Formats: sequence, C-alpha cells, structure tokens
Amino acid sequence: MSCGPSGWVFDQSLFPVTAVTDFVMVCGDDWKRSTAQSLYMFGMLVGSFAFGSFADHAGRRAALVTAAAMLAIAGTVCALLPANPTVFPAFAAMRFVDAEPCTEKSS
Repeated sequence: MSCGPSGWVFDQSLFPVTAVTDFVMVCGDDWKRSTAQSLYMFGMLVGSFAFGSFADHAGRRAALVTAAAMLAIAGTVCALLPANPTVFPAFAAMRFVDAEPCTEKSS
C-alpha cells in the first residue's frame, strides 16, 4: 500500500480484500488499525477476568456455552458489517466483544 497523489494503491497479490482495504485504514486513518487491535487485546483482558469469575460462579460448562454464543454472534455481526469506513466504530466495538470470550476457549 502506498499513499500517493493519485490515491491509494493496495497490494492485493496475497489477499484481495482485508479490513484495512474495507475500512480504508490508510494514510491519515492508519490509527484505526492499532485502535482496532488494541480494543481486541483489551477485550481479551476484560474477558479473562469476567469469564474467570463467571466460570467460578456458574460453572465451566455455562461459561463455555456463553463464550461460544458470544463468539458466534459477535463474529457474525463483525463479518456482516458493510465495507464502509463510516461503520468503523461498530467494527471496533464488535472486535472488543468478539475478543472477550477468546480466553475462555482454552479453559
């Protein structure tokens, strides 16, 4: 990817479509990539405490089923978001929600 006067030129030789190309996370908006990734990691941090406590109180099976449901719902919503830069806040929020149950999968 390069930023030039004629617009953005994406290298699509390996991946024809990515979140970076869909949400135009380039040049002046390159902060969006790190923000989305930071929210994902913060979601994992929050989820490790939340699902750990939830598993202690409700049991591992209930925590695992809840985590699987959250992953399915948030992942589907994130995947079905329109490829439009104006919905980036929704994309970032879904990345956070999608990351929360990720620590439960290995418990």
